Amino acid sequence: MRNRPDCNSIADDGGPKERCATGPRNSQHCPLNLVAIEEYEETEQRHQFLSKQHDDLVSAKAQLLEVINRINVQTRQMFTDTFEKIRENFRAMFTEVFGGGKADLVLVDQNDVLESGIDIVARPPGKQLQTISL
Repeated sequence: MRNRPDCNSIADDGGPKERCATGPRNSQHCPLNLVAIEEYEETEQRHQFLSKQHDDLVSAKAQLLEVINRINVQTRQMFTDTFEKIRENFRAMFTEVFGGGKADLVLVDQNDVLESGIDIVARPPGKQLQTISL
C-alpha cells in the first residue's frame, strides 16, 4: 500500500495524523486498503494448500523409506538363501568335476551381503590353494 503524501501530514486540529497502517483519524485523507482482506484470505488459502502438500510429501517419504527397508530385508534373506544353495552345489560340483580337492564361495563382507563381493577359493587335487575375487 502506498502512503499518500497527506497521510503523514498534520491533522486539521494541529496534532500529528496517525499513519494509514494503524488506522487513520481522518478517513477522507487515508483510505483503508479493502483489498488487503482478500489478499490475506488468498494467502491463507495458499498457505494451507502448501502446508497440506508438505505434510503429504513427508508422509510419502516415510512410506517410501518403509517400503525400501522391507525390500532390503526380503532381498537380503533371498540372497542369503540362494547363496547358501549355490555354495553347497559349487562345493559338490567342484569335487565331482576335479575328482577331489576342495572349493568354497565366501562373501567378502558378511555384514552387507547386498553389496559384498564374492571370493572363490579352490584347491584342485595336488595343487595349492587359489583365490579368485568377483
